Amino acid sequence: MTRRRTALLLALLFAFTTSTVAFAETMEDHANKPVKTVVVTPTRLVPQELHMGTGDVLSFQNLSAKMMQLTFIQPKNVGQKTTCQLLKRVSPTEAIAPGVVFQAQGDQVTALIAPGTFVSVCSLQPGTYVYTAVPFGAGIADDDPLGIKGTIVVE
Repeated sequence: MTRRRTALLLALLFAFTTSTVAFAETMEDHANKPVKTVVVTPTRLVPQELHMGTGDVLSFQNLSAKMMQLTFIQPKNVGQKTTCQLLKRVSPTEAIAPGVVFQAQGDQVTALIAPGTFVSVCSLQPGTYVYTAVPFGAGIADDDPLGIKGTIVVE
């Protein structure tokens, strides 16, 4: 079951990264807003704590050679606290953007980010957001069950 689900997610990811998808909001709209970027590698998040405003655009850049999985663990229902027209909902629990697949799992949201991808999740409402990052499909060490932990503070 897990392999089938993984294969489906990867198929969705590659299908949409190689095709043109029409969005209501354009990349040019993002160019007019301050962009705050978190660089993701298998061992680091830079910065590990990001501060941004409510009008800023949040983006992640995966500089690893591996697919990375981000899991937003706080606050609950983080998907309801984002403002973004660039994400295309494909089911009640999944959304996509070029290079990334977002999936709701209970109160958490995960994002699978392809290697070399620069992806935006647009703006966030005020609050503190906590997420973890691990290479997708990697075994997680017992001494680090969550992976690398990052924080986004929106004021």
